[in-house]
Amino acid sequence: MTRSIATRLFFLFLSAVILNGFLSACTPARQAPLPASTQPAPAASPSPTTLPTQTAPPAPLTMEIPALLEQCETLSAAKTKVIVSGHLYLPEYRIYGYSGWKGMNLNLFLPNDLQTITALIPIGNGNNTMDDLPAYFTPRDLRARSDSGQLILHGHSVSIFGRVEYTVTSGVPRCQVWVEKIDSLMPADILIPVPYQISALLEEQNIGNVAYPEIVSTCQLAAQKQQMVSLTGSIIAESGPDQCEREICRFALTDKTGTLTAVLLLANEPNAINFDPTQGWQLIDQDGNAQKLLNLIFTGTLSVDTSRGCSLLVYQIQKP
Repeated sequence: MTRSIATRLFFLFLSAVILNGFLSACTPARQAPLPASTQPAPAASPSPTTLPTQTAPPAPLTMEIPALLEQCETLSAAKTKVIVSGHLYLPEYRIYGYSGWKGMNLNLFLPNDLQTITALIPIGNGNNTMDDLPAYFTPRDLRARSDSGQLILHGHSVSIFGRVEYTVTSGVPRCQVWVEKIDSLMPADILIPVPYQISALLEEQNIGNVAYPEIVSTCQLAAQKQQMVSLTGSIIAESGPDQCEREICRFALTDKTGTLTAVLLLANEPNAINFDPTQGWQLIDQDGNAQKLLNLIFTGTLSVDTSRGCSLLVYQIQKP
């Protein structure tokens, strides 16, 4: 009995060993874990540079002279730039200016208009500049150049662009524009001299109608156009240089058809009249040569006033 039990236990033990060996053979060997693969970090893409927003400057205001005068102080505080049109004149008595800048009058119509602004124009030789002024000057010394290079003279119609400034000088308020650009509103052919005889300039005509006549002279029409003209004639100087006011002389200019007034600079320089103590009155031509008062060509612009009638502002003197 005992032997039988022992035999059974032996066979059970043997079966367990065989089964364990079989299971071990069928179970795959455990492998060591693979190392985790390291992926390279993605390259940082450059972020776009943010540029500051470009703000366009405000457009200039196009204004008339009266409106600009009314709003000048406000526009000046805002550093506003404007475009304004008018007639450019050399001031008669006092010129406002700064180093490198001269102040010309910009009027709506006439040189004696009460409403005026100061156009500060840079001194120079290029476009959008003007010539410097001599110590003694006449309106003929206003010589500016437009943005396109066209010559601008005293009385010409122009349009200017620049910054507005309100200022007070000796208790007097002024509205001025620092000119950056100037355009001529005049036709270019007015700078080409048209020859006349004096009698033709003094002729009158009716530019109105029968019901509403408007009698004007050819001199007035040419003056309104700012047309450059030329006359061949002689100067009659009946007084001494003490009769010239602020170095400006007004003498009779005559040809065989009539007489008008010539406005001349008193100076010993080209295109002027000079008084020599030994030689008396002499005209200095465009080449700087002294000439007698007879039979010369005078080129300039015309004006008309009630006291002197038709006058020629002389820009150039030359021999026929």
